[in-house]
Amino acid sequence: MRSWQFRQVILWIALTVSSLLTGCLPQSEQANSQLQEIQQRGVLRVGTLFGTTTYMRDQVGETGLEYDLAKSFADYLGVRLKMVPVHQIDQLFRKLDHDEIDFAAAGLTPTNSRREQFRFGPTYYQVSQKVVFKKGNRWPLSFKKIPGELVVMANSAHADSLAAQQQVYPDLQWRESANDNTDSLLLKVLSGDIDYTLVDSTQLDAMRRFHPELSVAFSLEGEQDIAWAFSGTDDDSLFGLAIEYFSWIREQGLLAEMEHKYFSHINEFDYVDTRSFIRAAKRKLPRYRKVFQRHAQPIEWELLAAISYQESHWNPKATSFTGVRGMMMLTQNTAASVGVSNRLDAEQSIAGGAKYLEKMLARIPDKVPEDERIWFALAAYNVGFGHLVDAMTIAELQGKNKYAWLDVQQSLPLLRKRQWYKQTKFGYARGEEPVRYVRNIRRYYETLIWLEREAAREQQLKRQQQRFSNIDEIIQDSEAQEAEAEAEAEAEAEKATTEQATTISEPDASQQ
Repeated sequence: MRSWQFRQVILWIALTVSSLLTGCLPQSEQANSQLQEIQQRGVLRVGTLFGTTTYMRDQVGETGLEYDLAKSFADYLGVRLKMVPVHQIDQLFRKLDHDEIDFAAAGLTPTNSRREQFRFGPTYYQVSQKVVFKKGNRWPLSFKKIPGELVVMANSAHADSLAAQQQVYPDLQWRESANDNTDSLLLKVLSGDIDYTLVDSTQLDAMRRFHPELSVAFSLEGEQDIAWAFSGTDDDSLFGLAIEYFSWIREQGLLAEMEHKYFSHINEFDYVDTRSFIRAAKRKLPRYRKVFQRHAQPIEWELLAAISYQESHWNPKATSFTGVRGMMMLTQNTAASVGVSNRLDAEQSIAGGAKYLEKMLARIPDKVPEDERIWFALAAYNVGFGHLVDAMTIAELQGKNKYAWLDVQQSLPLLRKRQWYKQTKFGYARGEEPVRYVRNIRRYYETLIWLEREAAREQQLKRQQQRFSNIDEIIQDSEAQEAEAEAEAEAEAEKATTEQATTISEPDASQQ
């Protein structure tokens, strides 16, 4: 039976059982189950928190691990998805209490206090909690002495963790902020508004791509589970299907693919590399930005620029010991195949690299998911299309999905091992290099997208400030003109009064 048919059978059974159980009640006590209400409504309402690891809206649309999971679950139920994002945890749980959402998906930890009010579904990943400070500031080694203000989100799992730590460190003090989320607290650490905060490892990993000055003071022991939160009622109709859903996506490998999509390229942090990249993006990239934009189609120019940085650090004269050269580090054969006569000419190299990548994209099998085709193409760009096919073959030999990047990237390093590469057509290759290559480019690309977004926001803010400044100038000019007109009117009135007084005081000549 196909997977979608199996899901529909499970859903039909759940609805039938729910209807039978409801029908056993007296007429006055009969009510639709939560699942039946969702089916009748045709919409699954999912509460979440805005954040880099949970839910965001950008120029492409809605994104984030929680969004992908919720969208997949809505498809599993055969209904539309409506995300209900908020900024504070209190708002989220209030909506769950008041039946304004069907469940909460927001990177939530099932703490003891939360379990007293809500039910939590299966764990779908784990995090560690880390005390964060700005690089260069005072570095605490434990909770024994925190030399500054420690601030966390109000009613968060982090606040619960600190309360537990206070049993060991009685002098531990912290403040809970009801107006901040994790991202804003990390930004306040950077700005110096607060000294320390406590955040999940995934949230820190995501933010350090853009803000490498965020540093880890120390980590709390143990890992925290992350799960969806459901209302504390006895209605198991939706809760039970959520358990079935997570079991299904684990078996299908979908959960691993989603987590890989959002976390695999950010969990290795290199302070020097991240800082150097951001500096180069601000200083060197503007010289070549228009060239990347001219030749980027059908991919985004930021992705083409990220590839170039990985290849040459945007150095048009770059040369390696193997003979590849230029901004896109092309071999002589590759350059000739895409019409590049001078590999050290920045525009020729960028145009040639874009054409070669387009060729690789065209060769990727149609069965590879659309959002993963680029990672396959980048691996082929780096190691060669033949070696990529060999790695896909190894994945298949291992019983894995040769059309999933998660599985193929695990097979690529095996091209170093004789027992595997002897079974392939193109033989030995340093297969770990394309894995690292793709991971770096993904990180650079996302950082460039963020830098572009921040620059656009700054420009918008400047335009607004300029408009307000112009309005202020207009108002000031208007006020000055009004004041000048009033002064002239007063002067004219005073002059008229004086003339009138003079006329009255002078005797009439005819009477003299």
